Amino acid sequence: MTDTKQPEALRLADILEHKIPSIKCLEVSAAELRRLHEVNAELLKSALLFQDYMKFMDAGDDVKGMLSFAELVEVNAAAIAKAEVTK
Repeated sequence: MTDTKQPEALRLADILEHKIPSIKCLEVSAAELRRLHEVNAELLKSALLFQDYMKFMDAGDDVKGMLSFAELVEVNAAAIAKAEVTK
């Protein structure tokens, strides 16, 4: 994988593992870890919403007050879009 196509997190991990990182690299790495933590939280939230929705649907329960399927798809699409952002 070339540096231009390598995800930012992997590029930074290579620097941290194999080189003496600069202060700037440490700062960028910390920011990337925070971004990835936020993305992970959004993807997990989306997955849990879908799981809950499907449990209610499978049980034939009343889903009043739950997000509609279209809203679930929107939440999922937003989480995916954020996860696909690369630097």
